[in-house]
Amino acid sequence: MTNNNWNSWSNPAARKTAFVAIGLAVLVIVWAATLDSRRDTRKPSVTTSQYDGSVSQVKYWLREHLKDPDSVQYIDWSTVKTLDDGQYAVFVKYRAKNSFGGYVIEQRLFMFDPKGSVTEVVDAETKRVVYKK
Repeated sequence: MTNNNWNSWSNPAARKTAFVAIGLAVLVIVWAATLDSRRDTRKPSVTTSQYDGSVSQVKYWLREHLKDPDSVQYIDWSTVKTLDDGQYAVFVKYRAKNSFGGYVIEQRLFMFDPKGSVTEVVDAETKRVVYKK
C-alpha cells in the first residue's frame, strides 16, 4: 500500500519549496517575537560616560563654540535627565578661557532632542538662552 503524501516528498522541487516555506515561517515568528524586546532595550541617545560622568554631545558642542576649546576644564556634570516629551537635559559646570585670555567658570543647562542633538543651551545663573537650534 502506497501513501501519495510520501510520494510527493520524493519530488526534489516539492521538498525544496516546503523547506523554504517552513524556514520563512520560522524567521517571521522569531522576528515578531523580538520586536517588542528590541524596542524596550534601546539605548538612550544621550548618556553619561561611565568613566568621567561627561556627555559626548556637550563636549562636542563646547569644542565647536568656545573661544579656546583646548582650555576647557570640566568641574561638575549632572546625570542625564529624560523629560516627559522625550527630550534630554544635562547640567555642566566648566572653566574655560574667555576672549581676554582669562579663565571664567560657566554653568550651562543643555537640552537635547530625542535623537541626541543639542537644541538649546541656557546659562544656569542668568537663565539667558545662549543657543537655540
